[in-house]
Amino acid sequence: MKNFILLPCFNEEKALPLLLERIKGLFNESNFTYEVVIVNDGSKDNTLSVAKHYAKTMPIHIIDHGTNQGLGVAMRNGLEYTAKVSSSEDVVIALDADNTHDPALIESMVQKIKTEKLDVVIASRYAKGAFL
Repeated sequence: MKNFILLPCFNEEKALPLLLERIKGLFNESNFTYEVVIVNDGSKDNTLSVAKHYAKTMPIHIIDHGTNQGLGVAMRNGLEYTAKVSSSEDVVIALDADNTHDPALIESMVQKIKTEKLDVVIASRYAKGAFL
């Protein structure tokens, strides 16, 4: 089973390195296989350069939109890519690239998918009883 981490990005040059370091640390400590899918949605800063830098040391696939097309299109393009390269046993996890979602939740979410044979698990800071 492979875990795809989908990160739609727009002007995230400052937050993206922190998030990628957290993801790398999480997966280095686990036995999970992973690939990060970064969709650079026409960023005007150095988001693309940051992604390319980390792609040298992490399993990262970059989709680069030359112009900003919006979150919906970025998500769709990332999901289309993962649908092409994944198997039915794989998991796709979408996180905001601004580092506001805790990657530490990934392990428990994947375990829940596996043990309870779920198709979808959603973590939301807006759900009753949620916390940051």
